[in-house]
Amino acid sequence: MITQAQRALGQADIDARLDQGLRGILAAAVASGVCDMAGVTERVGDELSTVGATDDLVNRLDALQYDLRQGPCVQASYQDGALTSHDVSGDERWPIWGPAAARAGVGAVLSVHLYTERDSMGALNLYVTGSRTFGHDDLETAKFIASTVSVTLAGHRQSEHLWAAIDARHRVGAAQGILVGKYDISMDQAFEVLRRLSSHHELKLSAIATRIVAHRGIPPEFRD
Repeated sequence: MITQAQRALGQADIDARLDQGLRGILAAAVASGVCDMAGVTERVGDELSTVGATDDLVNRLDALQYDLRQGPCVQASYQDGALTSHDVSGDERWPIWGPAAARAGVGAVLSVHLYTERDSMGALNLYVTGSRTFGHDDLETAKFIASTVSVTLAGHRQSEHLWAAIDARHRVGAAQGILVGKYDISMDQAFEVLRRLSSHHELKLSAIATRIVAHRGIPPEFRD
């Protein structure tokens, strides 16, 4: 079975690659001239978090939106397309966040929904320190950057799911080995025991395997 240290190292590598990838993309966004600061909001269910930012102010601006459940990155995380505001201080959509952002030095914002064919993933948030009306070229640039971020986030999620799948397979294999050694049955018979317990107790195969590994055999609550 994969050890906690192995899984931690694998997760650290996955997170480091995400951080490095987003840092480069967001730096390119600023260099393009479409914004002065940029960040990425990831949405998992209804949980929002900032997974990339060019500036600590971006983290603070995003955190306030999450607390208020109000603002461009919150709205764009759920809504297709792009949202723009040339002057956040007077934007009626965000009556609390807008003035607070303006006091912090933000004038305009452009947020783009992040998605793939299978997932809605969050928002790309581009902040400008002065007032600005975003033109067609700005929107096209932002959409291109957003598509690159979407691909990066999708790759990160796929890697996380892969590690979870590998860990689950190792747990099942370890549980089979314990059953074979303790009850003198074949690997196929051991897998059938796991499958039957999973069906009877309405638990995932990996959850059954985890209990068997922990008890070095079939735990009392699983015995008929």
